[in-house]
Amino acid sequence: FNVITWSAPSGGPAIALYHIYRDAALIDLIATIDANEKLEYEDHNRKKNKTYTYFIVAEDQNENISSAGSVVVDP
Repeated sequence: FNVITWSAPSGGPAIALYHIYRDAALIDLIATIDANEKLEYEDHNRKKNKTYTYFIVAEDQNENISSAGSVVVDP
């Protein structure tokens, strides 16, 4: 499985949720993580020997969405 970790932003409004996607168009949502939980996700639904790019979007308490940050995981 792939393990994705990230850090909370150092400034700006308080984050409520993080949304993790497998595509840059932000259509293939694979998880939503509460900001109070460990900032880590294990993707067990993946193919062997394939590079994945994950996109993480933060959502604040007013439902404002950040631009996506990306994480690349090589096989």
